[in-house]
Amino acid sequence: MTSLLVLLALLSVATLAARRGALGEILGGASTPVPVVFGLVLGPAGLGFLAPSVVDGLGPALAVGVCVLGLIAGMRAAAPIAYERPDRRTLVPLLDLVLIGAALFGAARLAVLPIDLEAAPATSLLAAALLAAACLGAPASSGSEARFAKIAALVLAAAAVGLASPLALVAVLGFGAVGALAVLLIGGPSAGPTFVAALGAITLIAGASLVRGVPGVLAGVVVGAIVSRSRAGSVLSPLAERAERPVRIVVAVVIAAAAPMSVEAAVLGAGLAGIALAVATTTLGATFAARTGALASSSLALALAASLTATGVAPTLLAPLLIAVAVVDAVALLTRLAVRSPAARA
Repeated sequence: MTSLLVLLALLSVATLAARRGALGEILGGASTPVPVVFGLVLGPAGLGFLAPSVVDGLGPALAVGVCVLGLIAGMRAAAPIAYERPDRRTLVPLLDLVLIGAALFGAARLAVLPIDLEAAPATSLLAAALLAAACLGAPASSGSEARFAKIAALVLAAAAVGLASPLALVAVLGFGAVGALAVLLIGGPSAGPTFVAALGAITLIAGASLVRGVPGVLAGVVVGAIVSRSRAGSVLSPLAERAERPVRIVVAVVIAAAAPMSVEAAVLGAGLAGIALAVATTTLGATFAARTGALASSSLALALAASLTATGVAPTLLAPLLIAVAVVDAVALLTRLAVRSPAARA
């Protein structure tokens, strides 16, 4: 009961904070740093308002949240849009993969990460590199070139799951197909039945993924990709867009409260954020990256980190990736404000 009350409170505050006042503007530019700070302060490692039992009780809600974010990512990735020739931004996920993979290997060598290179198979380290690249390689900006980057991030995440457990990848595809079929059969041209069908399908997928230990975010992506090409997708899209920011805020708070933070995680997270920012600014230029939103991370980053690490793909990376995403978003917000300020004075 306590976890349910906490969840209702978080959803209410997140919905209001995402749409009103100065906080809404800040969360619109970078909706990770503030919720992460709140989660750390309120969690067991902080003031303890969110006790370990409450955080554990929020696990099912977190599973549903990451599936919702996956659904939105899938709808955006598969939605029909006018083709635009991709620019240099398409290189960012591939460069992230190489550089972040090298950083993880170096961190493991220096014992910053608790990965025993003698005992861990090469596929484990590769899965960790793919996971980190997927989380930090997808920009928050829109357009065909950004969509290419997000699709590349999803491919990297699927590859990470396939390396860790091929059967888990098969289960993800199956869950997603069943969920999409349910939405298509129950939903339709009206918003009410479609929303109820999508919510029921996502909740069912989240529960099944949690029980089977597979990443629900990818199952949500499959549902979104299939539904987006139907009449139900056109009805569901505006509802999903309005729900994205509140859901992302709640997911960030719960992950921050549950993640095992340490000095090593903070150092590694800051390093991964520095690599991602350096790649984006090098390939795109600092000003262009700030104006287009290429520096900020997408909602997909949090969903991937929460869902994949919980299913056994490099679980030690949850805290570093959370810190990395928060740092990237904070830098993106500061850079955007700095770029906007001279324009306003002019």
